[in-house]
Amino acid sequence: MMQGQTNRNSSPLQNIDLATLGLYLLLMFIGWFNIYAASYNAAHPSIFDISQEYGMQFIWISSSLMIGFSIFLMDGRFITKLSYPFYVICLLMLILVLLVGKEVNGAKAWFGFGSFGIQPAEFT
Repeated sequence: MMQGQTNRNSSPLQNIDLATLGLYLLLMFIGWFNIYAASYNAAHPSIFDISQEYGMQFIWISSSLMIGFSIFLMDGRFITKLSYPFYVICLLMLILVLLVGKEVNGAKAWFGFGSFGIQPAEFT
C-alpha cells in the first residue's frame, strides 16, 4: 500500500487521535461544569435539569457528540463533494442577511424566525 493511502477495510475508529479527543472531552466537561457553577440554582441542583442553562448545555453536548461521530463515520469524498455547494449557500446567506436580516444590537447579521435566530456568519 502506498504511503498516504488508508486501508478501506480498516475501521475508522482505528484512526482516532486519542490525545486530541481526550483534550476535547476534558475541555468540554470543564466548560459544562463552569456553566453549572456560574448559574447554579439551589431549587434545581441536578446538572441534567433541562429547565436550567446547565441542563440545556448537556443537550447541546449530547447532540454535538452525535453529529460529530456521524461526520467522523462519513466517507471523506462525500464531504468534499458537498463543500462547494455548502460554500455557495453560505455566501448567498451572507448576502441575503444584508437585505432581509434582523438587526440585533446594532448589527444586521441575523435571520429571525420567531424567537429563534440564525447568524449565517457562524456557518461561514
